[in-house]
This record gives sequence, structure tokens and C-alpha cells, in this order.
Amino acid sequence: MEITVNINADTIAIIAAVIAFLSMVVSCHQAHIAKASLKMEAEVFNDRKPKFSFDSIVDCYVINDKREENVHLRFLILLTNRSDRPMTISKIWLKIRGEVLEMIVNPVLWDDFINNGENIEGNHSMRKWVQFDLPRQQYLNLDILDYTIEVQDAHGNLQKNSAIFLREEVHEYEESVET
Repeated sequence: MEITVNINADTIAIIAAVIAFLSMVVSCHQAHIAKASLKMEAEVFNDRKPKFSFDSIVDCYVINDKREENVHLRFLILLTNRSDRPMTISKIWLKIRGEVLEMIVNPVLWDDFINNGENIEGNHSMRKWVQFDLPRQQYLNLDILDYTIEVQDAHGNLQKNSAIFLREEVHEYEESVET
């Protein structure tokens, strides 16, 4: 028994068009999946980039003790690591802007978090005390306008925050009251 198939050119063209259309639908779907995958990978890549913020100066005050030659400027700072990876603070300093002069002071006390190179874990915050010492005469004669703390991470990213007013604790000053 012999089977003969009689297919004309129009039928072959229709079948080829249907196959081409299905191929186009499949490739468009694959392109959509690839684009979504690329977007997700870009977000993961950006989340791993080093970035942190110096959210605020939570508290700040001056200790002015007449028995000491320096006044102590203390700041409680809040730093947040906005990356998925740990980051390390490499430098911190205080810029004091006065009426006539601006000066930069390095910290003398910083809760050992910079000395030890402690990391701030990914997506975490850290509150730490930082202390700067300034000679009493400079403190009294500088006519200070503001205090700006600048913090730099190991990748060179710089953040800063300012305070205009510091509470002052005075020690060993006698009040002279005339009667």
C-alpha cells in the first residue's frame, strides 16, 4: 500500500509561519526572563558596594575642667552600614570653624572601634563615643561657630555631620558671689 501526500506550497508556507511565530514567542519570553535576571543581579551588585551613612550626632558635650590644660569635646555618633558586606572606618576627625579660623582636630578617644579596625556588619548601625581634646585657650578664644565630624571608610567614602551647640560641663571653677 502506497501513501501519497500531496502538499502544496501554500500549506508549507503556513506551517513555516506558525513555527516562526512560536519561535518568536519563546525567544521573547526568554528575553523577558533574562532582563529580569539582569535587574536582580544589578540590585545584588549595588547592595554589595561599600556605602555607609553618618546618620547623626546623638549627643555632644564639652568637659571643661580647670585642673586640666585641655577641654574635652565628646560626641556620640551613629554610623550605618547600608551595604550587605562589612565595612571598616579608617579615619575620623573634627573640623572646628570659628569666626576667623578653622582647625582640624584628631580624636584622642574613640571607644577603640577605629584602633582595632572593627567592622560594622552589613546592614547594621553602630553608636560610639569619640573624644577630641583642644587646648583651653584655643577653645575660649576661637569664637566657635560649628563643629563638623568627618568619617571616612576604608574605601575612601566620606560622610560628615555638624553640631552648632555643645553642652558644657565645668569642673573646679568657683563662683565668686559678692554680697
